[in-house]
Amino acid sequence: MRTVVQQIMRVSLSVPIIVMGIITLSIPLNVGAHIPLAPDPAIPTADDSDHVAYLPVIIAQPKALEPSTNFPVATASYVGAGDADVVNAVDINLDGEIILAGVLPGYTPSEAAEFDLLGGGNGSIVRLDRLGREVLSVTRIGDDITDAEVDGNGNIVVCGDFGLARLDTSATSVAYNVDPGSVARCSAGQDGVAATLVGKQVHVYDQSGTVLGTWAIVGTAVEDVAVDGINNLIIATGWTQVGGNLQLPFIRAWNYSGELQWRSYDFDSAPSLGADTRGTVVSMGRDGKLYFAGTINGGTGVSVFSRDPKDIDVKLGKDRAVETDNYTKPTNIGSVKMSWYGRFNPVDGTLEKGQSLLTRLKSNNKGNSINIKTITADSSGRVYLAGGSSCCIKDRDNRNIADQSVGNYEGGEGFFMAVSADLTERYIWTPFAAGGTSAGGSPANGVAVRDGVVAIGATLNLEKDNRRLITHNPFQSTVSGASEGFVVVWDQ
Repeated sequence: MRTVVQQIMRVSLSVPIIVMGIITLSIPLNVGAHIPLAPDPAIPTADDSDHVAYLPVIIAQPKALEPSTNFPVATASYVGAGDADVVNAVDINLDGEIILAGVLPGYTPSEAAEFDLLGGGNGSIVRLDRLGREVLSVTRIGDDITDAEVDGNGNIVVCGDFGLARLDTSATSVAYNVDPGSVARCSAGQDGVAATLVGKQVHVYDQSGTVLGTWAIVGTAVEDVAVDGINNLIIATGWTQVGGNLQLPFIRAWNYSGELQWRSYDFDSAPSLGADTRGTVVSMGRDGKLYFAGTINGGTGVSVFSRDPKDIDVKLGKDRAVETDNYTKPTNIGSVKMSWYGRFNPVDGTLEKGQSLLTRLKSNNKGNSINIKTITADSSGRVYLAGGSSCCIKDRDNRNIADQSVGNYEGGEGFFMAVSADLTERYIWTPFAAGGTSAGGSPANGVAVRDGVVAIGATLNLEKDNRRLITHNPFQSTVSGASEGFVVVWDQ
């Protein structure tokens, strides 16, 4: 009997793996054993190899990208009906479907399935196919959806005036709904834990909606929250008025019950660093790292973002403060609100790499304002961010989307950027205005990436008649009302 069992345990399973897109490995995978990714003395020798099947094992790597002035999108489309439509968040579920969340009153595309949850309302979750060319369903819940995120099990965590709800993967049913108040921001972890931000109060829930912890965050303003389901942490950012004329950012992490684990940039004062700085966005990348963005009123050199987040007396070197051109070098700057973003180790909040970001006026090349409203990263650490911009991003007038030239500049236009993992190459940096028009006051509010697909959500402000965005393979080509939702999908 023992001999039979030994022979069965040496029968291999077929598991294909591609390494770096070119190398194929044949590795014996024994039933009940792990895949040996390095030489393993337990692998059978030639004496008993007749009992072992060698089958290809494949590890897929992200596709290589190159800098380009053309953004080769698969889809760029409006989304919404005749009222004021807003897209506040975007994510991609485990099946590759794109999830848009916001306020879309009366949006009922004829081809899509419709669902009303918790009594329905103007708050809407729009589910699109992988390339964003077909509306699969519209789910109405509450009157105002402020944020949404897909958890590690594929469930959709959504929040707004109705509190927080956990929906199934297709947004057709409610697993639980809790109401800690009107929720401004929410996040979902790989472990299914969810967190809400209500004013300065954090509420944490397990997969069944049971409260794990609730606590108040000290500070002048709390802007965003993220769940790190790998390390079981709640991470929040915001800023504190530490004196009559100085604002300083903070990033803090707690365990699920509210015990503080670490803090970064959480200084009581900043002698000789007089630039107001704020923390605005935190999120977990697909690579398991923490991503953060903030603003600086003035230059980086006179802000705490020029220092180690754990020690204000330590200046950042070029290995961590990455500079590539005049749009990442904070020189020739007046009193403008530029941005800074970085990658952090979520376990202890140490900075791995960061970068300044600003725009420049055409007339005198002086630094100008840009605001990062959303940030994430793919599994290889490539960074994707979006927001609103003043004049002007680099080579703005030479940018194209799907080979269409972008239109005219107008203040507060939306932008999207994709950057290499080491922050030394900028692959894409573009606005969205259609040719012959402009698109001011229309920031991009959401960005998501999964398995080579990037989705961007924005809202077009239609207070001026001649505002339009570039469309490509749209499922909706027309606009109406005071504002219109907008989605862009990039299949890398």
